[in-house]
Amino acid sequence: MKADDYTGQTWMTAFDDQAKELLGMEAGEVQKMKQQSETDPDALHKYNAIFEEVNGRDFVFRLAVKEDTWQDEVRLKTSIIGLDQIDYAAESKLMLKNLAEQHGITA
Repeated sequence: MKADDYTGQTWMTAFDDQAKELLGMEAGEVQKMKQQSETDPDALHKYNAIFEEVNGRDFVFRLAVKEDTWQDEVRLKTSIIGLDQIDYAAESKLMLKNLAEQHGITA
């Protein structure tokens, strides 16, 4: 799958636990739907709907990145090893705390 943020975009691999948390179904089920979608238009619609559901949602990913060489070309392989939905309230408090510390402000 492809993920985007303000720094750019990257393709990532999600294994079963992460796929289940992200997509709401096990990786094997998603793979089965992908295979069915190659011949069945209804299955293709359902398969695409899985990814459209998470499109645009925000997550904090923990990634493992490995450099790999294939046919004399260096590539980065990125795997999701964990993910969390963003807790906007907690993130805002952390940002305010960091800003206060940087500017010597005490509350």
